[in-house]
This record gives sequence, C-alpha cells and structure tokens, in this order.
Amino acid sequence: MSAKKYTFIISATVFLLPIIIYALVLLTPPERYMGEDYPYWMQQKDYVSTANNQQEVLLFGDSRMKIGAIPTEMGDNVYNLSLAGSDPIEAYYSLRKYLANHPNPKAVILGYGPTHYTKTSGYLGFAVYYRYLDDDEIVEANRHIKELDGTDYSMEDFMYKHKFPQFYMQPMLAGILKDKTKRNHALYQDACNKKGYWPKNDKKEEHFIVTPESKQEHFTPLPSVTFYTEAIINLCQKNNIPVIIEQVPLGNPGLQRMVDSGYTAEYAQYIQSFADKFHITVNTTIPLYDAHYFQDDHHLNKKGAERYSHELTAKYPHIFTN
Repeated sequence: MSAKKYTFIISATVFLLPIIIYALVLLTPPERYMGEDYPYWMQQKDYVSTANNQQEVLLFGDSRMKIGAIPTEMGDNVYNLSLAGSDPIEAYYSLRKYLANHPNPKAVILGYGPTHYTKTSGYLGFAVYYRYLDDDEIVEANRHIKELDGTDYSMEDFMYKHKFPQFYMQPMLAGILKDKTKRNHALYQDACNKKGYWPKNDKKEEHFIVTPESKQEHFTPLPSVTFYTEAIINLCQKNNIPVIIEQVPLGNPGLQRMVDSGYTAEYAQYIQSFADKFHITVNTTIPLYDAHYFQDDHHLNKKGAERYSHELTAKYPHIFTN
C-alpha cells in the first residue's frame, strides 16, 4: 500500500468515525442503553400525559418515596409519581401536565429527602438528559434556575437535546454490546402494574445507616427548589387540592449525626416556613426506623416500605379512603 493511499484511509477514517458514532447515538433507541431508572421516568412521562378519569391521591418525591411508598398498600386510588434523583422542579411540571389530563387529585403529598431541597443535579442528570420535560418546560426551568441560583444550564441542555456523543456514546456502545431493551420494557410494565412503585433491591437488609445528609454540616436550601416547591403549593391551592409535606424515614447513626450537627433543626425550620406561609399541613420530623428496614443507606426495603405505607395511610385516614 502506497503512503498516499494509507494517508487517505487514515484521514477518511478520522473524518468518518465521529459521524458514524453520532449517527449511531441518534438512531439507537434510548431503551437499548439507558439505565434501570430510565423506564420509570418514561412510564411516568406517559402516565401524566395520558387522559384518565380516576381521582387519585398523588405521591411526589425522590427515590426514597419512589421505593418507600407502595400505592397498592395504601388504597385503590393512590399513585406514586415520585422520580429517582428528582426534586420539586420535575414534580411541578409533572403535576401541571397531570392536571391537564386527569381529574384534580384528592390530595398531593410531597416526600423529599432534605438533600433534594439543596441541589438541582437530578434535574440536569435525569430530567434534561432523559428529555423527561418538554423543550419549552426546560427553557422555562433553566431561566428560573439561572435567575435564582446563578447557574446557567443552557449549554448542557443544547448538548443533551442534540445528543452530543460525549454524553451518550459510552452507554450507547455498552447497549450495543449488551442490549437492555427487554429489561427496560419489563421495568416499564412493572411500573405500570405497581402504579409507579419501584421495589428495586427490596429484600436486602442493612446493619447501620449513614445518609448523605449526615455528612453535611448545615442544611442550605437552593432558591430555585424553594421556588418550585412554592409553585407546587400554589398550583394545588389554585385548584383546591390539599397538599401535605411529609418526611420519609431515615436510620442511625446517620439521623443522629444530623440531629447533633443541627442539620435537622435547620431543615425543620425550612419545612415549617411553608406551613406558616401557605397554611398547609407539614411534618417537620424525620421518622427513625431500625436499619433492618433499609436496603441501603437511605432507601427502605419492602418490609420498611410496607410499614411506612401503612403508617402514612393511618396518619391521614380522610385522604386514604376510596
């Protein structure tokens, strides 16, 4: 092979390879390579957008509520609209879309871990990355986040929207080698059958619990998350929907460290501020469960989820009655 021909082949390969990779990223269905939380996000996106005539009690929260509250243990009309890694930003847009396609819910219960009031990493890493939100919703959220937090996500949004290979290539190539389509379709159907509940590793038991919050000295809420929490409350009150802020259980020694550092006191004061401003029901105390009710540092196993579901139902009998 001549040096000229060799140089041409190398140059053509260097030129064409990025185009081929980008084409593969664009053409490969996301369910083939996305992680196990992806089908739960997509199932929920479909659910809130699809017309339904049943009046429901809605549970919103992060993965702690998604894994920790079992709708079928709480009544025939309960649906878990929590999302792993999410914060109130996604909940607001989910509720807004839900109200356009469903009857007003009987009640809305918010159950976020304290850390999800302090950051928007889940918004970018899940809602924008998965395109859970519509483009106009992302533009609106990005504007509020920039105005309130000083963080500009417009460039990341552009790259996620157009599926830049540096974000999608690695999981896509892994999906070509090991197709996840069948698993993700099964998880999607499981989310439908369980009304949004995610069992995950529900039989595992822990021995001690050290939550992410226990490693933080202070509770510092993010302005944009506070804005969207208030937006949820305003949307509910505008539509005469009772809204409650609840807490999902944690364990020791993590919870005790949060108490000792003053973190829980700061957090309780923050949650109480919503009750003072909007006159809604809030719980400022994080329940303490023994470690054997958890499957990891901050998620309940099935035994813990059953206990929490029953306790929540008993606490609000006027809500959880069909």
